[in-house]
Amino acid sequence: MKTPVNSGMKFKIRARWVPLRYLGLDRAQQILGLLVALTLAVKAVQAQKVAGVDSTYEARRHYSLAREYDKNGMFTDAIGEYQRSISFDPKNPDVHYALANLLYRLGRNDKAKEECLRTLQIDEDYVHAHYLLGVIHYREADYDSAIVEFEKTVSLKPDFAQIHRILADLYLYKGFKEKALGRYLKTAELIPNDPRIFGHLGDLFAQGSLIVEAISSYRRALELDTNNERFLSNLAMLQFKNGMYRGALESYTALTKIDPGDYSNFLRITEISLRLGLQEKAISALEKMVQLRPHDPAPFSRLAEIYLRQGEIEKARRYIDQGLKIKKDDPHLNVLKGEYYKRRGKDELAIASFEKALSDSTWGVYAQRMIWEIRPPISEEEKRKREFFERGRKKSQKMRR
Repeated sequence: MKTPVNSGMKFKIRARWVPLRYLGLDRAQQILGLLVALTLAVKAVQAQKVAGVDSTYEARRHYSLAREYDKNGMFTDAIGEYQRSISFDPKNPDVHYALANLLYRLGRNDKAKEECLRTLQIDEDYVHAHYLLGVIHYREADYDSAIVEFEKTVSLKPDFAQIHRILADLYLYKGFKEKALGRYLKTAELIPNDPRIFGHLGDLFAQGSLIVEAISSYRRALELDTNNERFLSNLAMLQFKNGMYRGALESYTALTKIDPGDYSNFLRITEISLRLGLQEKAISALEKMVQLRPHDPAPFSRLAEIYLRQGEIEKARRYIDQGLKIKKDDPHLNVLKGEYYKRRGKDELAIASFEKALSDSTWGVYAQRMIWEIRPPISEEEKRKREFFERGRKKSQKMRR
């Protein structure tokens, strides 16, 4: 049966369903190959697009989960999620650092260091990784390595004040005083209200004989921490050693208000006051020393000495007697008692007191001189005369017998 001319459309529709075997072998193979190639190409393009989107998405998703787990104390889950995020995107330094930070907080320092190093392999200027690596080395007492990492940290973040402070402490510990001084100065710029920084600066300036700078630093430290005994004590000693006696006296007096039971401060006040001729201040300090150490004869002798110098010999006698009750053979007190008797015109009692100090290496020479003032030594000629007359006396006595 012939096909009608006007039935061509029906033929074309039906032709789509004609089995390939009716088209001939060569033609069928061509069409099949084309279809396979097109299908594979489309799938390859789709796979690439899907893979790219999924990797980024999955990396972010696992990172977000890890942070939530970390925040809520689910640390094992957090580690797993950080690692999954890294598997999708191994070149993200933030994830490596976050994992390092968590491992450090869990005390797994070796693993934390590994993650810090991976972070720095990706981004060598990742400041927090240098900082964390420095902290781990510091905790492990590997101070040389810590210094390297902290130096890198402040080179990347110059206003990181706490690291300047840690570096200063490390340099001081290692004995690098000039480097420590530089870091403390930088720290003082960044943290101008920390008294400890200025205390360290005072110490370092003093060790370098930069006296004006040291005093200025200690005073700044005391402005910030008024009752800091260490700062004030260092300032007082520095002033005293450099002959700044009035400033030292002021500093030692302030120390007695912080610690009224410190005997050494009153001793120093006495010494400075006597240098400056401030007798009443010296007496006040010595009387406080007597209260603090009632069984120490030293302040009694110093008080007696001052009163003898002022001509108040009965006040002096009172302190001499109190001191000798504590230590009856004290050479200084016996010399002072001899002086008391000498002024009272009781020469024999004075000589007896001076003689008690003759064997002392400090006061013996002075005691002998005082004895000679009362009873001058015999000259050689006088001695020979006395010996001559003594021999004559003895000879006369024999003849009478």
